Amino acid sequence: MTQSGLWSAYLADRSIGDRAAYASLDASPWTCGWGSTGNDVTRNTTWTQAQADARLVSQLLLAGAAVDRHVTVDITSAQKAALADFVFNEGEGHFASSTLLHRLNASDFAGAASEFVRWNLANGKVLDGLSKRRAADQQLFTVGSWNP
Repeated sequence: MTQSGLWSAYLADRSIGDRAAYASLDASPWTCGWGSTGNDVTRNTTWTQAQADARLVSQLLLAGAAVDRHVTVDITSAQKAALADFVFNEGEGHFASSTLLHRLNASDFAGAASEFVRWNLANGKVLDGLSKRRAADQQLFTVGSWNP
């Protein structure tokens, strides 16, 4: 399953509603849609469902390409999807320099999987939402299913 296919399955029957851009409580940048950030996302940004979905697919394709650039071992499509979600959320730079990637490229799949849950901090504080997301990524990476 492609990254966008994975997300499409997860997001089926879900909606961003009429939510405008918002700042998260951890002082991270303004976000809109499915968590998109960037120079084009400000306090006054509002997207339709179609705009949010299109941005998500675009960002997941970029995240998948980053996984392809950095991973040097064979991985399953579920493992790639978990890694793409990690890159989507944490960024390519964090992924490229992570112990997760180092262990994975050393064929230490169990060690790589154990690294997901370490990425649950924002501004030095453990966030419940990030803890749940990383646990879901870890589950997808290790058993091939995802229950966020």
